[in-house]
Amino acid sequence: MTTGSTTPDERRVRDAMTTPVLAVAPETPVEDVAHVLTEHKVGAVPVVDAGRHVVGVIAESDVVLRAATATAAAQLMTVPPIVVEADAPLHKARRALAAHGIGRLPVVDRRRRLIGIISRRDLLAALLPADTAIRREVVGAVAAADVELVALTVSHGKVWLCGRVSDLAATPALEEALRRIAGVTRVDLEITRTTEHKET
Repeated sequence: MTTGSTTPDERRVRDAMTTPVLAVAPETPVEDVAHVLTEHKVGAVPVVDAGRHVVGVIAESDVVLRAATATAAAQLMTVPPIVVEADAPLHKARRALAAHGIGRLPVVDRRRRLIGIISRRDLLAALLPADTAIRREVVGAVAAADVELVALTVSHGKVWLCGRVSDLAATPALEEALRRIAGVTRVDLEITRTTEHKET
């Protein structure tokens, strides 16, 4: 068994992906899909079945082009979905994004179940060892604060985090914990109460 830091060539998609990831069901109304994309500021969202298997992907352009004739996510989504396995090397995700001209890829396990998302920004962050280390500590701090992580970006020491929590009073303590992480230069939080959201 080897020890030491993982080199860029050894890193896997799971080392850079964002978790947890937003998703919608095939029967999700078009209006709700648009709400997910706009509220969470994402360019695309995976469509999953009851077993969390990825069956399609909906981009903002899909909603704009097809919303007039569609009523549910199943009529908006692009199929078959382009996905990448969590155990794949990072260069495979880079090539897929470039080859298909897309900005995000659903990350799946070997049973094609959704477990994360990887974007161009995630791949750029993976090239920065300091940001990778900060990201790990941020994820740990969020878990310790009992906050549901929705989205996370770490770039040049700047942390942007979107999450949900049952009690907003926990937010200041989380922000302070994040600011104490070595290398963090800025913290931007978008925290909402869990009760304000409903399942899609």
